[in-house]
Amino acid sequence: MTTRYAILLGCVCAGAFCLNDSRRGDRSRSGEPAACCSKDTTERTGAAGCCSPPVETPSANVSGGGPYAALNESRLRDLSDVPDPAPPGPRVSDKLPNVELINQNGENLRFLDDLVRKHPVCVVFFYTRCTGSCPGTIAKLRQLRTRFARELPDIRLVSITLEPDDDSPKELREYMERSGIADDPSLPAWHFCTGQADEIDALRRAMGLYERDPVLDADKTQHAAVMVFGNDRTNRWAALASGSTLDDLTHTIVRIAGNSPRQRYSAAIRLGGTAHGHLNLAGP
Repeated sequence: MTTRYAILLGCVCAGAFCLNDSRRGDRSRSGEPAACCSKDTTERTGAAGCCSPPVETPSANVSGGGPYAALNESRLRDLSDVPDPAPPGPRVSDKLPNVELINQNGENLRFLDDLVRKHPVCVVFFYTRCTGSCPGTIAKLRQLRTRFARELPDIRLVSITLEPDDDSPKELREYMERSGIADDPSLPAWHFCTGQADEIDALRRAMGLYERDPVLDADKTQHAAVMVFGNDRTNRWAALASGSTLDDLTHTIVRIAGNSPRQRYSAAIRLGGTAHGHLNLAGP
């Protein structure tokens, strides 16, 4: 099966889904249609990310390294930590509905007002009974959360259920506990959210995470394991398959959603490079 997305959001960097170009949304990096799994296959992963992503052991290079390490650390200190100015004009979030959600603590939240405005954010859709891609996606977010505590501490992680009639705040809390996720104030905030089914569906569609085939779209076991992330203040948004490597996700999310030049490049330097070669900010 080839998964296709109706794409709405803004720009991306190399390796991420191109959210303002519907021609790229269902392609792998090789340009071929992205592989996707059937209902009874949960191990294969493709660019569409709808299969179960593997949980990785963090890179041994997490503290940085490589031939440019010292120079890059020096260059990083020279980069500005002043937040980028907000660009004028329309915002990507203008097209997203400000739906009401309820998190695992029973708090009422507005998607835009409380979770998106003034904060970097990373959004995934899941459901607690999912045995396909969801457990791997949540496990990957748990790993990213630890990294973001250093690289992007003000990011908000938002996991929205596709089965709001079944996933009450109590069930979401129990799911977090089963998944080993704590309300740790030293880590970025993570909201597991439910709400009205029609409003959640409208949000999912506005973010482009739906199947053009209505039969497939109605089958929750076929939903795409995709992380959508961005920074409303800087108006930069992108998406990656949750089956991408932990380093690729860290680099890309911080680079797209970061608030300042220093923050945007910090993860790539500390992790010792990028998926496309060692990042040399020190120049030739």
